[in-house]
Amino acid sequence: GTILVVAGLDGNFDKAKNLYTKKLYQKILNKDYYHSTRDEKTKKFLTNLGFKAINTGCPTMWFLTPDFCKQIPTQKAENVIFTLTDYRKDIIADRKLINILQKNYKKLFYWCQGSRDDEYINEIMGEKVKNIEFIEPDLKKYDEFLKSHEVDYVGTRLHGGIYAMRHKKRSIIIAVDNRSVDIKKTYNLPVILRENIEKELDKKIKSNFKTDINLNMQNISDWKKQFEENK
Repeated sequence: GTILVVAGLDGNFDKAKNLYTKKLYQKILNKDYYHSTRDEKTKKFLTNLGFKAINTGCPTMWFLTPDFCKQIPTQKAENVIFTLTDYRKDIIADRKLINILQKNYKKLFYWCQGSRDDEYINEIMGEKVKNIEFIEPDLKKYDEFLKSHEVDYVGTRLHGGIYAMRHKKRSIIIAVDNRSVDIKKTYNLPVILRENIEKELDKKIKSNFKTDINLNMQNISDWKKQFEENK
């Protein structure tokens, strides 16, 4: 049977609990190996179905050890790179996000993680978009930028934020779906709900805060070990 790696539930949790879905899981999922989940909610869902599961978190976060997190700045940088999400549009909220960034940072850089993120920011900003510098929609260009600039990251792209943290950038992720929220609950990811931007973002940017990701390294080790033992 199939072994899940970093499994997660989407926002439609009730549909995942229906009889058809349960029978499908029973048919295709392996009952002998531990499945890996990205958060505690998904782990409980699988164990309630009778499967073995370990909450390992996402592999993109496994490098965020306590020693690594200590190297991430606690104070605000002069400039910021930010992201938006074209398939989770909220023009009013995202305009507030940009306005807060403009008040707090000297220069704004925008990275298009998605294919239509550039169209979306033009829809929000109109002519004012010319005051923002675009980074090409390419992971290599994003990597090069993060390596060569001292910036904060603020944005709605979860993995854009985690990737910035990998480059030791102080990051604030704006949650636009349940993924960031669920991971925050388990691992203390620096997340603000989109609906709380006006109330929390300005204060968070101005504050000194430590990046303190609560990874369970033993869980990660145990999940990996099962494959070595069953060679």
